[in-house]
Amino acid sequence: MANVTLDALTTEWVDATTEYSLTSEKDYLIQNRGADFCLALDSATAPQAGDVDGVLIPNLMQAHYKAGSGHLYVRAYSGTCSINISEAE
Repeated sequence: MANVTLDALTTEWVDATTEYSLTSEKDYLIQNRGADFCLALDSATAPQAGDVDGVLIPNLMQAHYKAGSGHLYVRAYSGTCSINISEAE
């Protein structure tokens, strides 16, 4: 399993597809290593500041993401969190 990134997030949306060079049609695991919830949203358009759409990933849990035609956007729900993104095998 290849590690892609370990990064700290705030409540600002980050375009993970661009920022971390996620490849279309690849499978990824997103693990929340922070105390706050992480929001993950697959969307064709960038979310607005303050949007809370997406999937909540609780502390020390992970979500599976298959990169497609949209972009993956991530942020902390209300404070800060850390995420680890790795390639799933």
